Amino acid sequence: MKRALASLDPDELADDSVHVSKRWKPHNTDECAFKRRRLDTPPLTQETLDKLHCTSDSLGELEAGCAQSIQQWAAECENGELEMPLSPAPSVTPSRDSRRRIAKQVQRQRSSSPVKKANSPQYRAMNMADANVFVDHFPEAPAKVEEQIERVFGGNAWAASQRTAIEELARHYCQESRVLAKKCAGENEWRSHLFLGLLQPLNRLEPEVLMLSASEKPWIPELKPTAPSPYDFIPRHTPLILQQGVAQISNHADTNLATPQTQRTGSVLSNTPIFSMPSTAPSDTSESPNSLSTPKPDITLGLAHTSFTPMQKTVLMLLQDDCRVLSEPHQAQIGLRFPFLVIESKGGAAGGNLIGAQNQAAVDGACALSILEDLRCVVARIMSQSDFVQYNQENIAMKQAEEDKVPVFLFSVTTEGPLHEIWVHYRVGEAYHITCCRAWRTTRWEDAREFVQTLARIVEWGKRGFREGILNILGQIEEAVLGGVLTRMDESLVMS
Repeated sequence: MKRALASLDPDELADDSVHVSKRWKPHNTDECAFKRRRLDTPPLTQETLDKLHCTSDSLGELEAGCAQSIQQWAAECENGELEMPLSPAPSVTPSRDSRRRIAKQVQRQRSSSPVKKANSPQYRAMNMADANVFVDHFPEAPAKVEEQIERVFGGNAWAASQRTAIEELARHYCQESRVLAKKCAGENEWRSHLFLGLLQPLNRLEPEVLMLSASEKPWIPELKPTAPSPYDFIPRHTPLILQQGVAQISNHADTNLATPQTQRTGSVLSNTPIFSMPSTAPSDTSESPNSLSTPKPDITLGLAHTSFTPMQKTVLMLLQDDCRVLSEPHQAQIGLRFPFLVIESKGGAAGGNLIGAQNQAAVDGACALSILEDLRCVVARIMSQSDFVQYNQENIAMKQAEEDKVPVFLFSVTTEGPLHEIWVHYRVGEAYHITCCRAWRTTRWEDAREFVQTLARIVEWGKRGFREGILNILGQIEEAVLGGVLTRMDESLVMS
């Protein structure tokens, strides 16, 4: 009891806490003796008792002051006058997990921007419909297109070596599809399986004719179909002040609506070059949420630039630079011209959406059809020139027959895991349509074999019929270039 009372001296408490916390050093005997003396019981004298009495009085005053402070603090809390001090920022560097949590919180707090999603119902019902791009509106293609499709799929019989190679590809593709379906593989695995296991072997037969690309580079935005502009409904004799009023309305309604100088027409594109720097913007972002996404197919198959003659290359580059025929659809040119097969692949895991793949393929095919239509328009303008008619008076009927052989349809493949679809793209008037030819599930042997055979027929058609139609058209443009007709067309267009 005496030791407890003696230890109440604040000064002694401070000194004792310092010395007790330190470890004794046996080699210093004087210091050890001093510490032992400090811890001994003080003598029972009057002086010691007076000190204890003073200490108890000070403790009583301290208790009274603390109680008064607590009452004052409670009163301030009730009145709401208490101001809590700001907690100091921690000096410890936040961990990686905490930084990740903070970043996610900041991302959730951001306002969502109007980003278009190709797999949304609104995109097909509004964006695509306004641009005259339709999916499954016709259960069958027009009779003229169906007749040509039957010739593509019902061509000559395969040679024995080709039949054996296709059977082997189908067997390997079916086995790998079963493995990927069993583990619910993602989009990248299915796309690599289709590209490396099927398309590359089919393209190796004549690699100098076709070019296969899986670069996913964005296409030129000017190829996209656009919704009608208010200028399309203004008569030519409308006063200029009304046209300016419509221009202001269109700018408020849609920042991406084309002006008369930049809008694509049915004849020839403008002569203003469109190439500056290759765009790296994702395909599903745009200034206007009502326009179509810029195409960026997963896999594209077209004619190789190296397969054309030097004269044909010159003509193609001339038309490309003048923005008349954008035969190379990529913003950063890779040497792939006139795509005739595009593939949009989705995985079987969560997030895969076959509707989104169909929407993307529909826009891809519409852009590819626009390239063919622009090529036909250039030839039609050339043949309508009086100079060309005089220069080719004897062969004019044959030229028109060759023009009719220009391909008017294309193909696409959409996949979601083991489910594979082949679509045909064509135009009806000003509208772009896409109709499903057939669907397969490649985990079944019969379906896998039929799918591989159909895809091989499309690749064969691209090497033969499709390419021959393009070469016939280029031959007519070559004659116009040699005869100076194309140059005079440019001069008349500039004068007008």
